[in-house]
Amino acid sequence: MSAAVYFDIFPGVERLFHLAQELTIQVGRNVDLLDLRSTTTAMRAQIISTGRCLKSYDNQARAEFEMYAYSDYARLNEERRELLKDIKKRGLIYGR
Repeated sequence: MSAAVYFDIFPGVERLFHLAQELTIQVGRNVDLLDLRSTTTAMRAQIISTGRCLKSYDNQARAEFEMYAYSDYARLNEERRELLKDIKKRGLIYGR
């Protein structure tokens, strides 16, 4: 199971690991715990669009974060549009 959390202040890798272990014990399954602010733009958009919010302490801040995440993802797609077009045309990602 994967879970993503938005932290106001990143707790550090060690604390994140311990939180994942605590969740693993509570749910009885392995838990991969991600810090939403540390993930890539594409991963953030995927988590927000396909995941389910289990708890939100500030719905306005959540909505704002999601809006910026989608905006960043749209900008990324615009920036790589020509690159993807070229890959599709040549049929190659690397090389000639």
